[in-house]
Amino acid sequence: MGKSFLIFLFIAIVLGGGFAGYLFYSKLKTTPNKAINAIPSNAALIIESQDFQNAWTKLNETTLFWRNLDSVDFIKTLNNNTNFLDSLFSSESKVAMLVKKSPAYISAHPVGANDYSFLFLISLKNIRQISEFQKVVAKTSSRSKINTRVYDNVSITEIILSKVERFSYAFSKGIFIGSFSSMLVEDAIRQLNSGSSLMLMEKNPGFSKVHSTAGEKSSVNLYVNFDHFPDYLSKFVRQKKHLNIMPLSFLANWSALDITLRPKALILNGLTLASDSSGKFLNILFEHQPQEISMTDILPDNTATFIYLGVENFSTYYKTYLDYLDQNNLLYDYHKNLNSVNKLNGVNLEKELISLIGEEIALVTTGNISSPDPNTNSLTDYFVLRLRDPDDGFRQIMGLARKVRGHLGTTSADSLEKYRNHIIGFLDIGSVFNTLLGSCYNAISKNYFTLIDDYVVFANSASDLKSFIGSNLAERTLQRDIHYQTFAENISSKTNCFVYCNIPISLKTGWLQSSFNEELVKILKSNQKALQEFEALGIQFKVSSMPVRNKDKMLYTNIFLSYNPDYKEKTQLFKHTRLIAPINRKPWIVQNHYTKNHEIFIQDESNNVYLVDKSGNILWQRTINGQIIGEVHQIDIYKNNKLQLLFNTKSHLYLLDRKGRDVESYPVKLAAEATNGMVVFDYDKNKNYRILLACQDMKLYNFDKFGKKVQGWEFKSTNDLVYAPISHMSFAEKDYLVFVDAKGKIYAVDRRGNFRFELKSQFPYLYNDHYIVNKGNSLKNTELIATDSSGTIYMISLNDKIDSLNFDKYSRPPFFDYADFDGDGVKDYLLMGQEELLVYNKEKTLIFNRSFDNNIIFPTISCSIDGNIVKTGVVSDRTEEIFIFNQDGTLADGFPLYGNTPYSIIQENGQTNLIVGAPNKTLYIYTIE
Repeated sequence: MGKSFLIFLFIAIVLGGGFAGYLFYSKLKTTPNKAINAIPSNAALIIESQDFQNAWTKLNETTLFWRNLDSVDFIKTLNNNTNFLDSLFSSESKVAMLVKKSPAYISAHPVGANDYSFLFLISLKNIRQISEFQKVVAKTSSRSKINTRVYDNVSITEIILSKVERFSYAFSKGIFIGSFSSMLVEDAIRQLNSGSSLMLMEKNPGFSKVHSTAGEKSSVNLYVNFDHFPDYLSKFVRQKKHLNIMPLSFLANWSALDITLRPKALILNGLTLASDSSGKFLNILFEHQPQEISMTDILPDNTATFIYLGVENFSTYYKTYLDYLDQNNLLYDYHKNLNSVNKLNGVNLEKELISLIGEEIALVTTGNISSPDPNTNSLTDYFVLRLRDPDDGFRQIMGLARKVRGHLGTTSADSLEKYRNHIIGFLDIGSVFNTLLGSCYNAISKNYFTLIDDYVVFANSASDLKSFIGSNLAERTLQRDIHYQTFAENISSKTNCFVYCNIPISLKTGWLQSSFNEELVKILKSNQKALQEFEALGIQFKVSSMPVRNKDKMLYTNIFLSYNPDYKEKTQLFKHTRLIAPINRKPWIVQNHYTKNHEIFIQDESNNVYLVDKSGNILWQRTINGQIIGEVHQIDIYKNNKLQLLFNTKSHLYLLDRKGRDVESYPVKLAAEATNGMVVFDYDKNKNYRILLACQDMKLYNFDKFGKKVQGWEFKSTNDLVYAPISHMSFAEKDYLVFVDAKGKIYAVDRRGNFRFELKSQFPYLYNDHYIVNKGNSLKNTELIATDSSGTIYMISLNDKIDSLNFDKYSRPPFFDYADFDGDGVKDYLLMGQEELLVYNKEKTLIFNRSFDNNIIFPTISCSIDGNIVKTGVVSDRTEEIFIFNQDGTLADGFPLYGNTPYSIIQENGQTNLIVGAPNKTLYIYTIE
């Protein structure tokens, strides 16, 4: 019932009540009168209005959303048709007096097998003035053909407005009857002449009861007839969805709702009748007090829809649910299916699951709307239930999963997994909640599960659960979303049944379009921008405590449609990609020379390299000989603006094209094992690249872009091995290639390898194979900075001056960085020990310290985020977390994130992505704000 209810009640309210109702926001409240007697009994929706013209004026002048929707072809047609009707009644004062403040009704009906239309009924004050109306019709429609015929002794006039559009009307027993369907006019005449009426208690007790509850002071009333709802909705939905909407007739009898218009909202409040004798589903809820909607504390903020049920005692609810099935002759098939599942799996689901469920359950659908690849826009379904006792309940579900595996004799490797301190289990019973609680829960068929706070979350894959867990750990939940908070202020915090739909996400992911017929989908696609300004829809049913005549139990009903043209949905929190082997290093960011967008190049521990797009799609994968040393560079070997990937392992120099293929004579076998990562220089900016790297034979090799050794390279050898990368700088039109060997000796040579100068000063040794070039405006103002094992920082200028700083003593050598931590334009000293980050400014004053209960095995990472703002990051290997700190020392919003390798940042198209490796052979692509 749940998912069908959300989809199709949404269609009815928005299309039937908003987009397809010519005057559905008309003002009105009056006592029962003759016009209502003409409404045929198959009406799915009925609108009452006291003042036709004033209501239409208010709709157009008060509501921002209706005016903005005029760009939608469908709405434009509706407005034109309604303006036509308005012109008939308001152009002449005598005719206007016929209907001024007269009771009016608009009802929606199915017409034929595949269509629907609306019936307009108005009680006339002075039937003697009908002739005046006929004159106005003749005048207004002077260019249209007008036909007249008689049906059941009543004259029907038909105005032919176009080849496909005709308006028919008649006057009978003091009532104006009009419709764009002549068939409906005939039905109304026949209904009026039959002497029957919706208001007759003995024939239509449901409508009479809800009609009596309509608010006396309300200006607008909407009545929903659930018996005919499915037939009406079938005109809008795909053929394959028709079976899904049929159960809506079992939901309730009638709803009576008062309509309130606001500039940015449509609000409907009232009561819904679900009588016990008619076997309606909502009748189940009368034994339960409304529950606090607490589940939004854990639902991801990219939730597209959720269908929520809140009951006081779930075991009691389950018993009444069985009574409902029995009353509708469905219990036999239910037990037959349940017994079959129990026998197959060696369980008793009723005894082993029902007693564990607490006050809340929900079917949840999230949507990925931030991917640049439309093929990755996807929906993910979850079933969430609150446990009466979270710890004991989860243990029992784990036990049930083991029991099923034992009975089936399966030992699936993915039956248990731990992810970020959350156990992920697998219950090997297909569609267990569809079997136990009804077909609305058939979206979950695989039953992977985990515990989050007091709730068990079920999903169709472990990967889906990881996304849910990640949203919670990043505090990206509905309850923390400002848009949902504002929306929730207009609904009751306690309810029995709540349906929520985020309209922009539902449109962008195609959730809504998947249910509509092709004609309506075309309308949605061509007007998606305007429709996305509707922020969200909420529908609530809860047990009402207000007194109702005739002692009929009714549910308080609240529908809220929010319009927010400034709404901006949050980007998708993360995407992830599973690789062949674990990752232990930083991803590299490379450019796609066709799109100019960035992509991700990554290597795993088994020497596989991958090119991955920002959506997490692996574009290609291949194996190379060894681990990459140093950085990955891009060059344009053919000078045609097409880029290749250049890097080295210990044994080879590689150049790959964007499809992962070797270029020219690459890979090049090195004469000796490389000791550092190669660097590439384009001295004259003419793409005649030079590639330099050091090897175990203590030689420095110089290659051209085709991997050939450069002739005339004069450098012989270093005194010790060179592990740190080679640096290039230029002063006074002279190039300097600077490098440091393992014993701290500094070398500076020209393009041909001849010494530019020799320095007497050197580092004690080069800890972590890391030094920093602090380039000045001249050679003498340029210095190299490095640290030793004790944390002493050494600064050696290229005019052979040495200085040192000592901030603290370390039992183990710290990682060192020299960057502007606090954003004051002056670089600071960053020392990262095993468990503490210390930051000192130029005056040696401690400006930041942060302790970590972690094992830090990577250096800090300074990165530019939010434009030119530099932030500092720390990777904790032990807790598998990424920390990024703002310039004032506070932790950036949304952090820590999950990951255990150095990370890289992509900033383009107004979006920032953080890419990091994580356990379980996974690459994560986060979107951060």
